[in-house]
Amino acid sequence: MDGRPARPPLPLTPHRLHVYLWLLAAAAIAMMLAAFVLPALAVHDDGLFEVDGDITNDPAASGPDWASVFDGNGNTVNLFGGVSGICGR
Repeated sequence: MDGRPARPPLPLTPHRLHVYLWLLAAAAIAMMLAAFVLPALAVHDDGLFEVDGDITNDPAASGPDWASVFDGNGNTVNLFGGVSGICGR
């Protein structure tokens, strides 16, 4: 645009071709992996824990709530007759 001739394209050397092929292969693999992503399987319907928006235990809902997992001091309490909220405690 300023009167100078356009720059000629860079030659396609074997090294540049190699780099382009690797980039193309990486992009193709990324697109294939993105197409086969499996959905995350949630546990909110399994009845293992209450997910109702509050921390108080609702006897009508199945599973414990946060108030059943931790006491007032933040210590874990036993769940399901002996399974601790944090492993090893």
